[in-house]
Amino acid sequence: MSLLSHLGWSPTQDRSHAHALALSLHGSSGTGKTFVSNFVQKALFPTDVYGEPIFHGHVFAAPQFHNPSKVYEYQSLIRETILNKLRVCPAALFVFIDTHHFPADTLDILSEFLDAGATNVNGIDYTQAIFILQSNDCLEAVNHVLLKHLEAGNPRQTLSTRVAETALRHCLARSSGHKASGVGLVHKHLLQHVPFLPLERPQLLECIQAQLILQRESGVAAATWANLTWSSEVLHLVADKLDMVGDFALSGCKRVHEQVNTYVMGALDRQNRLSKKCGAMDLFLCYQLHDRHVHLQVDHGKVLVHSSESPTDQLD
Repeated sequence: MSLLSHLGWSPTQDRSHAHALALSLHGSSGTGKTFVSNFVQKALFPTDVYGEPIFHGHVFAAPQFHNPSKVYEYQSLIRETILNKLRVCPAALFVFIDTHHFPADTLDILSEFLDAGATNVNGIDYTQAIFILQSNDCLEAVNHVLLKHLEAGNPRQTLSTRVAETALRHCLARSSGHKASGVGLVHKHLLQHVPFLPLERPQLLECIQAQLILQRESGVAAATWANLTWSSEVLHLVADKLDMVGDFALSGCKRVHEQVNTYVMGALDRQNRLSKKCGAMDLFLCYQLHDRHVHLQVDHGKVLVHSSESPTDQLD
């Protein structure tokens, strides 16, 4: 059952065979697992006056569950938390972060909520709930599939989703070392496994581009850099600062925000600090880049800031 079909149930439909949706997202760091979880959260729930989603559910993070001797205690805590949240909102979302660090068998408690027969227990409807598990388990199997595909001369885009999913499921099913992700859930086929492929340089460049657009269009940055543009060399400069293992980005897009702030926004801030003081008793900085067309290029390995009253050559 896909997310869309799960959300598409109506109260008038026969829910006798319905069950909660459980997605198990597998991939290396920075490949988009948290991004997808956040996207689902924003799509599910209404927003407050500040545009932030009003979250109904709970996030379970690995540091909360670090003691292998407390598995039953953890299972009880997870169970009660889920029940309490579902009493308030039957369509609640539950996210489990870094499940590969959970003590073995901890998440098998979820089978109570995911089995096909778990439709209405203790007076609570489980079938509308959504569970998202984020894990690094078996990422080597997923990475290996992509590497072999690329070594054969095939484009990344032609890799079959089914091939990656099959490799992931087989790895999880045969490996007793992945019990933290809920091996009982795997053998009962209660999870939909979603592989996240490691990122290569083209995907890194897309992440950097997206981060620069976000800096330009959101929050305070929009007032200062509304007319900001950049050359493709700026994207490559930031990408060069990120660690690669072969053709793959070691941390995916996780460090893109940090590097953009350091090498791009830092250059803009330094340029602004060169602006002359003005106003009463020279107490204010008249930022020369406000409301100007600012274009970023690379010169001798550094970001160079060009500004003008009219647009410069733009690559965006």
